[in-house]
Amino acid sequence: MDANETLKKWFSEYHRELFLFLRKLSRDHHLAQDLIQETYVRAYLKFHLYDPSRGKLKNWLYRIAINLYHDHLRFESREQETVRKLSVEKQLESQGDKNGEECFKILLERAVDSLIPEKREILLLSLDNKLEEVGRILDLPEGTVKSRLFHIRRELQSLIEKLETEA
Repeated sequence: MDANETLKKWFSEYHRELFLFLRKLSRDHHLAQDLIQETYVRAYLKFHLYDPSRGKLKNWLYRIAINLYHDHLRFESREQETVRKLSVEKQLESQGDKNGEECFKILLERAVDSLIPEKREILLLSLDNKLEEVGRILDLPEGTVKSRLFHIRRELQSLIEKLETEA
């Protein structure tokens, strides 16, 4: 069976199931369409690399699709980081040296945004609540909240220093 016939067979056997998987994975109908199309193109181009002794064809197609999805996420992440950097740089330029406090606020916001959600929750809750109350809200002992907050503040300080050198 040549590559064209094989591709037609793959499409009829796996298309619906693979598309539904990609749609659930990406939570985006249009992205899933793009990914499945690219999966078949990549599979066609790499057909000579498929080794039936190493696993099922279905698994090979899914692996290609998953790798393409991960590539998409990496690209999207880099793109968003570049946009964020440019935005901060523009804000810093517009502030000039006249308003150091405003520049620091921008860097602080960016550093807080880069924290993982659990750390951001503790930090933001601690701004308006006593540590005891934060502990109750998050179902954590007050000592644990205090300890985590200490480490979060150190991480923020490090992030701000890093952002200052980048800007």
